Amino acid sequence: MAAYMILLVFLALVPTIALMVFIYYKDSCEKEPVGLLIQLFLLGVVSIIPAIILELIGTAFLDVFVPVGSIMYHFFDAFFVVALAEEGGKFLFLYIRTWHAKEFNFKFDGIVYAVFVSLGFATLENILYVVDGGISTAVMRALLSVPSHAIDAVFMGYYYGKAKFCEASGDRNGKNNNLLLSFAVAMALHGFYDFCLFANGYFLVFFFIFVVLIDIFAIVRVNKSSKENMQIIYNRYAPQGNFYMRPGYGYVPQGYGVNYMPYGAPNNINMMKVNMPNGYAPNGMNMAPGGYVPNGMNNGLQENQTNITGNNHFRPVRFYVYCPKCGNRCNANTFCCTACGNPLHK
Repeated sequence: MAAYMILLVFLALVPTIALMVFIYYKDSCEKEPVGLLIQLFLLGVVSIIPAIILELIGTAFLDVFVPVGSIMYHFFDAFFVVALAEEGGKFLFLYIRTWHAKEFNFKFDGIVYAVFVSLGFATLENILYVVDGGISTAVMRALLSVPSHAIDAVFMGYYYGKAKFCEASGDRNGKNNNLLLSFAVAMALHGFYDFCLFANGYFLVFFFIFVVLIDIFAIVRVNKSSKENMQIIYNRYAPQGNFYMRPGYGYVPQGYGVNYMPYGAPNNINMMKVNMPNGYAPNGMNMAPGGYVPNGMNNGLQENQTNITGNNHFRPVRFYVYCPKCGNRCNANTFCCTACGNPLHK
């Protein structure tokens, strides 16, 4: 009996381990610390507690106001009880632990973090179901339920990483919109999956079509995001080396070909010779390594310039920003104001 239980637990863990290894391998630029990933996995396990509480409250509410067993009941139960509670709990723990983490410096990190949190949740849930249902349940959940949690997390993490990128770029609306999408898309996918199962009948046809399509879409999304992975966050956390400077925040690896313009700036190099925000390069040009600008270009924020002749020379530039709270002048690579501690890069 004990050996059979161990076998069931092992079968419950296999899909989780396989998916974690797959996502970890797809993190192409900078592997995340194992300690952080373990924390996220455990937070996913813990997130099942508030999810159960919210589901009990939501179900009790539905039992009073909606006819039990009706299509409407299944709809609200799937989307606004189960999916809302489970994805909401995952997103909350994901945000609390990672949004301000120094390790969150690549867009693909959002997918990695979300998947590990989600698989923590799915693993405990899977063990409970498999121990009760046996080997047949283990096989079915390995093929459907556990991958479904991971797929929801892929889309949550995709928009979560985009939100962090928008914050680093100073796009507050983009940040808020992508954070909303991060939660809403995962909730919608989870809700539709559960609704088809709850409603049963001919909805199972839609269920299997949905599973096949979303599996393919998620794999494509992961592969594409892995290839297009880009460093996004702050200079103090960026690795040094053969990198181009990112506008005011960090570095973009050489070869990405990303050019930066201030928001609303004219698309003309000849009009870009003054008042350029810290770290921006003229349209069509990348910043030279080490905070240099090409000879002959004027940033407007550089000081003590010394002209150097020759087209292939660079000159050092010191970039400054002014604290929006106290007005203190700080080096652009400083994360917080040296006078009042206010964050400089929003």
